[in-house]
Amino acid sequence: MLTHRSLPILLAFLAAVALRPQVASAGDEGALLPLGPFRIDMENPTSAVPSPEEAAKHPLEFGYFLMETSRFAELAEKDGEFARAAAFFEALALAVPEKAIAFRSACRNHESAGALDRALHSCRGALTREGATVGDHARFVHLVAAHPGDLPANADLVREANASIEAMRSDPEAELVSFRSQCELAVRLADAPKLTECRDVLLRDAPDEVSTIAYAWHAAMLERDFEAARAHIEQARALNVDDALLERMEATLTRAKADASVFAGLGGRPSLTLIALSSLVLLALGGWWSRGRTASAS
Repeated sequence: MLTHRSLPILLAFLAAVALRPQVASAGDEGALLPLGPFRIDMENPTSAVPSPEEAAKHPLEFGYFLMETSRFAELAEKDGEFARAAAFFEALALAVPEKAIAFRSACRNHESAGALDRALHSCRGALTREGATVGDHARFVHLVAAHPGDLPANADLVREANASIEAMRSDPEAELVSFRSQCELAVRLADAPKLTECRDVLLRDAPDEVSTIAYAWHAAMLERDFEAARAHIEQARALNVDDALLERMEATLTRAKADASVFAGLGGRPSLTLIALSSLVLLALGGWWSRGRTASAS
């Protein structure tokens, strides 16, 4: 639903599209439209965002501002200048804070630039805005799972990730995605009960996806169920997983079976060595699967 403020912004944007004069080509990043009272700060885009009052006074020029800022953001992302693209998208988020789209784009580019804390901040912003999607929640959980700090000790961040998982699960069409996200977080937290729960659902509902096999193999390794781990390797082979990754899975399984010290600890719990080895292979599998999905989508 359009808010009282977003309606004039939308009308200004549409007018700007209709009346936009011819300007330099998209490849000429130095080109700027005459923006009247507004300007785009190419070095610090968020420093020159018009206030709501200024935007309301000059709606047509504000439409131009949004269009040109969007253009520079897209050009930077296309050229692989992800930090620069994120800065332009952050300016758009300040200009139109009601919508999730600019926050989402800033998050994506911060992640690509390796700025995970800033990506988390932008993704968090998308979750509470109009137009937030299942993908926003899944990306947020992914970023939490990738957090380099002591995640189990960061109760607030873990709570936020679990809230996103629950938000996805409340949508029947997103339930499967929510269980993938649960598995991703459970691996990072070494939460065996949560991992077992999502593993079982994924094996039932998405048995032929590489991500399912990866999580199932990891869970089997932690449970010392070597027969199941071997079966999951063969499933991965049938799905044409890269030979180098299959060899790493085989090597980790062989070490786990041969070296009793891997299972040091009370109650026969797997050692940190096994958890680390299995997690590294899981990350490699996840990267291979993601690259394959990206290539097939393009």
